[in-house]
Amino acid sequence: MAREEAPTRRYVVAAMFSEMTVGAEIDRKQWPAHVTVVSNFTTDVPVETLAAGMRRVLAVERPLPFEFGDSALFGPNRDIPVRLVRSESMAKLHDELVTELTSVGVVADEPAYWLTGYRPHVTLAPSVGADLTPLRYFRSIVIARLDGGRATVVDIVKILADAPAPTDVDVRRATLGDAAGLAQLKVEWANLDQSPSSLAMDEFGTALANWIRRQGDSLVVEVAVADERVVGMAWMVLFERVPDFSDRQRLTADIQSVYVSPAHRGRGVGRRLVDALCAAADTRGVARTLVAASARSLSLYNRSGFEESPLLLQRRSDRA
Repeated sequence: MAREEAPTRRYVVAAMFSEMTVGAEIDRKQWPAHVTVVSNFTTDVPVETLAAGMRRVLAVERPLPFEFGDSALFGPNRDIPVRLVRSESMAKLHDELVTELTSVGVVADEPAYWLTGYRPHVTLAPSVGADLTPLRYFRSIVIARLDGGRATVVDIVKILADAPAPTDVDVRRATLGDAAGLAQLKVEWANLDQSPSSLAMDEFGTALANWIRRQGDSLVVEVAVADERVVGMAWMVLFERVPDFSDRQRLTADIQSVYVSPAHRGRGVGRRLVDALCAAADTRGVARTLVAASARSLSLYNRSGFEESPLLLQRRSDRA
């Protein structure tokens, strides 16, 4: 007997300002105030798979700080009034969810609205009104199934609403005095099975400081600092290439170990660190800057001007 194929369904992921419940039905012309996180997509995978993917991305409870921006007109005829939303954390969440959902097999209705084409906004429908003052924070992220003119909420993840006010984060060039903080972040980033002892951390901090000193001008390190503590880092190594007849001082840069502590993610700190390194590379006249990106960090580097290169190869040694 032939196996019955799963039906193809259409879904959307949205950040809601109001309380929602699983099973709630919404007239799509009367959506309550929301920001679309992942626009309409189709798939035949079970909704449980979609929900599991969303929960993996949102495993760490986090606020989604935002500011309302300019008004705009969306839609093919430019006749849908919207209010743009400025939020690095929302853009990062979008990128992470698109990566996760794409991996389980979803197809975007409008791929141009995903990743670099994503523009978070609130549609100014009659059900929302023009006064957005009461919309202070998101209460949940929902997956809704779309059936004609109706939307049905099929899964909900609550959002941390009463988040503490964000601490100012300063991005600056690292000094040798930051070596201990950088060592701590390197260990945090490595996700070791067992935390090193205080003595081992002191030794690593000293070794790292000595290594930084030896690199001289061939190394640039940027740090993010909050409450006098190093909470983010980004490293860039510069090296000379073989001279050409017409270009005898050829420099290439390699960005490495970009990391931000979880408590300070989703606020654009990583982007600021990378942009600071790119500015330093431009100042030094570097023609090409390289980075080995992960799937989740790809969009971060895309926004900072990096492009994929299908001809850039690597060889790993068996002893690496």
